[in-house]
Amino acid sequence: MSVDYIQLNKEAYDTLAEEYYERLRKHDAYYGTVGNILTKFAMEELRKNRPQEEYNVLELGCGPGAILSFLDAYKDVKIYAIDISENMAKYARMSCDRANIRSLNALDIEDVTQVFDVKAKFDLILMSAFIHLFPYDDAQCLLKNINGWLVPEGYVYIDTTRETSFEDGKLREKIGYKNKVIRLRTEYTLDKFNILIKSSGYRIIKQQLHKSQSGKLWIRTVAQLE
Repeated sequence: MSVDYIQLNKEAYDTLAEEYYERLRKHDAYYGTVGNILTKFAMEELRKNRPQEEYNVLELGCGPGAILSFLDAYKDVKIYAIDISENMAKYARMSCDRANIRSLNALDIEDVTQVFDVKAKFDLILMSAFIHLFPYDDAQCLLKNINGWLVPEGYVYIDTTRETSFEDGKLREKIGYKNKVIRLRTEYTLDKFNILIKSSGYRIIKQQLHKSQSGKLWIRTVAQLE
């Protein structure tokens, strides 16, 4: 597309980082509840099907660390995270000081083990409210690329809102915040979202719909590498 949406998204979330931190980590109990439920939703599946002493878990698009703070309670987990926004990464480190966090564009990464200077691949990759920040083709490219970041039969958690029609890569204002910003957003129907996941090399293990306070339906999905 003609607009540099990566830079647009980076600037948007740099601008929103402080308010995100205040709302998601300090004042909004709803997001704390969701962060806890989401973490359990993914980790319980991982522990049940791949019992081991230690897990490597990576979050893409960690924001200010709302999910990382709940992941921190899992002492059998080594925590890694990536966010395109340097400001978001700063707050994420405040939320979970034992997480290894980098500020990068996930699309630019070929070998994530080199980014963190580790040998082991990841047992689980978390992507909450993340994949819809890419046009469909780039989202598929990213999902296929992270196949190589996972251990054999590794897991991904991925979610987005369920919409009545599919819209690919529209520039939208993010409403409900003091600072007005524009960022790219792709809107998925349930069918289109599942096609994205399956065509990228995963099989869906479990999926549920969750209604947020705003009334949006979120599609929570755990998928496993084929």
